[in-house]
Order: sequence, then C-alpha cells, then structure tokens
Amino acid sequence: MSTRLHVRAHDGNAMLGRIVAALGQHEVDHFSYSVGREQQATAVIGVRGGSWQVDRVAARVLRLVGVLEVVVDPPAPAPAPAPRSEPEAEEQLEARHPSGPLPRP
Repeated sequence: MSTRLHVRAHDGNAMLGRIVAALGQHEVDHFSYSVGREQQATAVIGVRGGSWQVDRVAARVLRLVGVLEVVVDPPAPAPAPAPRSEPEAEEQLEARHPSGPLPRP
C-alpha cells in the first residue's frame, strides 16, 4: 500500500532533479512530474510505508527551495471483511471449541 503526496513547486533550477534526489533513500512506487502555466510544476509521489515514513518524505520535500506546498492524501479506508454465512460462522466456532463440537439446540 502506498500513500500519495501532491507537490506544487516553481519549475526551474533543476527542481525535478532535486525532488528525485530527496526521494533517493525512500521507497517510492510511483512518481509523475508535469509543468503547467507560468512555470508551475506539480508532482505526485507514491510513498510506501507507514505514516511516519510518509510524514518524513513530505517534510524532506517541503524543505526544498522552490517547493510551495506538499499535500498528503488521506489514507484509504481498510476494506470491510466479507460477510460470512451463518453456517460458516458456526463451523468456525465449533472448530475452535476445545471440547469438540458444540451441542445443537
């Protein structure tokens, strides 16, 4: 799982190279960089790791001269477990009971 960082910066002065150099020791699974109007650059960085790792990368990129903003996407919610049928749940409970199958009512 990765968390995305959205970076807004002034393009120029080797901004692309400086961002990439700042990411060198971190686990990054995707990266995109584009330049829009008025030499404004945007980058999207996918960082693997826990929230401390994401915060560390965001702080490191934000310290670069020319970076205006770093926004961290909120983490995606964990997928909900699939609903189990009632007989399946009873079978699992019986399998875990130390004295064997539970008596049926």
